[in-house]
Amino acid sequence: MIGVDTNVLVRIFASDDAQQAASAIRVIDESEPNQIFVNVVVLAEFAWTMRRAYKWEDDWIRHALTRIVRHPALTIQHRASVLEAITDSNTSIHLFADRLIAALNLDAGCETTLTFDQEAAASPGFRLLKT
Repeated sequence: MIGVDTNVLVRIFASDDAQQAASAIRVIDESEPNQIFVNVVVLAEFAWTMRRAYKWEDDWIRHALTRIVRHPALTIQHRASVLEAITDSNTSIHLFADRLIAALNLDAGCETTLTFDQEAAASPGFRLLKT
């Protein structure tokens, strides 16, 4: 198994460098099932990059994340938590990282996740830490 960095996935979806996009697509599409590892940091960074740097709409980012998670060549770290975070971020993709944090912490046995972020605190799995 080999891992991929965020920029490999970004090239595929942004197509802003034709050579790199072609290389990235080729390596993934020619790989055996579950041969490429994608960790949760890569997915959070991918969502952030597509939103901030490429100005993608939330629905497009959610669609791209779903395609990534469902690709047969990719092994997704904490796949169930990632799918849960994608679904739970339906109001805004910038919540994807927060939802992923909450899902991973719940999986680890945490009853809640403390935060100073008021928007995140309104989501299930979080509790506002008051100053």
